[in-house]
Amino acid sequence: QVPGVARERLEVIEGVSDVLHTSESDCLMVMPENGASIVSQVTHFVRGEGWEIEEIFVTSGQLDEVFRTITTQTSDFLHVDDEL
Repeated sequence: QVPGVARERLEVIEGVSDVLHTSESDCLMVMPENGASIVSQVTHFVRGEGWEIEEIFVTSGQLDEVFRTITTQTSDFLHVDDEL
Protein backbone atom coordinates (compact mmCIF):
# COMPACT_ATOMS: atom_id res chain seq x y z
CA GLN A 1 0.00 0.00 0.00
CA VAL A 2 1.19 3.47 -0.79
CA PRO A 3 1.53 5.41 2.51
CA GLY A 4 -0.81 8.22 1.35
CA VAL A 5 -3.56 5.79 0.38
CA ALA A 6 -3.10 3.77 3.57
CA ARG A 7 -3.24 6.96 5.59
CA GLU A 8 -6.55 7.97 4.07
CA ARG A 9 -8.00 4.49 4.67
CA LEU A 10 -6.85 4.37 8.31
CA GLU A 11 -8.34 7.79 9.07
CA VAL A 12 -11.87 6.39 8.65
CA ILE A 13 -11.50 3.97 11.59
CA GLU A 14 -13.72 4.93 14.50
CA GLY A 15 -11.64 6.42 17.31
CA VAL A 16 -8.78 7.58 15.07
CA SER A 17 -8.01 11.29 15.25
CA ASP A 18 -5.03 11.42 12.87
CA VAL A 19 -2.57 9.30 10.90
CA LEU A 20 0.98 10.57 10.59
CA HIS A 21 3.60 9.35 8.11
CA THR A 22 7.19 9.37 9.32
CA SER A 23 9.45 9.40 6.29
CA GLU A 24 12.65 8.54 8.16
CA SER A 25 11.29 5.15 9.23
CA ASP A 26 8.61 4.96 6.52
CA CYS A 27 5.90 4.04 8.97
CA LEU A 28 2.44 5.29 9.85
CA MET A 29 1.52 6.43 13.34
CA VAL A 30 -2.20 6.14 14.10
CA MET A 31 -3.29 8.62 16.76
CA PRO A 32 -6.38 7.94 18.89
CA GLU A 33 -9.08 10.38 19.90
CA ASN A 34 -8.96 11.31 23.59
CA GLY A 35 -6.14 8.85 24.33
CA ALA A 36 -8.38 5.83 23.80
CA SER A 37 -7.00 2.40 22.99
CA ILE A 38 -7.51 1.70 19.27
CA VAL A 39 -5.07 -1.14 18.67
CA SER A 40 -7.80 -3.77 18.25
CA GLN A 41 -9.75 -1.62 15.77
CA VAL A 42 -6.60 -0.88 13.76
CA THR A 43 -5.39 -4.51 13.64
CA HIS A 44 -8.88 -5.73 12.71
CA PHE A 45 -9.06 -3.15 9.91
CA VAL A 46 -5.57 -3.96 8.59
CA ARG A 47 -6.34 -7.69 8.52
CA GLY A 48 -9.62 -7.01 6.74
CA GLU A 49 -7.77 -5.01 4.08
CA GLY A 50 -5.29 -7.86 3.62
CA TRP A 51 -2.33 -5.55 4.15
CA GLU A 52 1.03 -7.03 5.01
CA ILE A 53 2.63 -5.22 7.90
CA GLU A 54 6.09 -5.66 9.34
CA GLU A 55 5.39 -4.44 12.85
CA ILE A 56 2.69 -2.94 15.03
CA PHE A 57 3.32 -1.48 18.45
CA VAL A 58 1.66 0.77 20.97
CA THR A 59 3.40 3.81 22.40
CA SER A 60 2.24 5.88 25.30
CA GLY A 61 3.34 8.86 27.31
CA GLN A 62 4.44 10.99 24.40
CA LEU A 63 2.64 14.08 25.69
CA ASP A 64 4.06 13.47 29.15
CA GLU A 65 7.57 13.24 27.70
CA VAL A 66 7.16 16.50 25.76
CA PHE A 67 5.88 18.28 28.87
CA ARG A 68 8.74 16.89 30.96
CA THR A 69 11.31 17.96 28.37
CA ILE A 70 9.95 21.50 28.19
CA THR A 71 9.57 22.00 31.93
CA THR A 72 12.95 20.58 32.92
CA GLN A 73 15.02 22.71 30.57
CA THR A 74 17.13 25.31 32.36
CA SER A 75 17.43 28.02 29.76
CA ASP A 76 16.12 31.44 28.89
CA PHE A 77 13.17 29.66 27.28
CA LEU A 78 11.56 29.28 30.70
CA HIS A 79 12.19 32.92 31.63
CA VAL A 80 10.51 34.69 28.71
CA ASP A 81 7.96 36.38 30.99
CA ASP A 82 10.77 38.02 32.99
CA GLU A 83 11.73 40.09 29.95
CA LEU A 84 8.23 41.43 29.22
